[in-house]
Amino acid sequence: MQVLPENPSDAMRCPVKFYEFYYSKCPEQARHPAGPFFLKPAPACTAESPVWFSCEPLGERDIEAMLTRLLLVRDAHVEPQLVSC
Repeated sequence: MQVLPENPSDAMRCPVKFYEFYYSKCPEQARHPAGPFFLKPAPACTAESPVWFSCEPLGERDIEAMLTRLLLVRDAHVEPQLVSC
């Protein structure tokens, strides 16, 4: 397992700050070590809402679809490598 170090010089790229922010937007009932990490979005929340997620875990198919989209976006932004013949 790879450990990502804290990046205090750039809060927007710091995995620790990102997790702390995510955790702050989870409902109190879901904030326990044995609970699910990926939660479904709360219905009708706004950027100013104190809670952005419900207590319901995100389904396996939803996570798979999300990861597939992330990989497609990454692949679209990676420069193609030239192959010499």
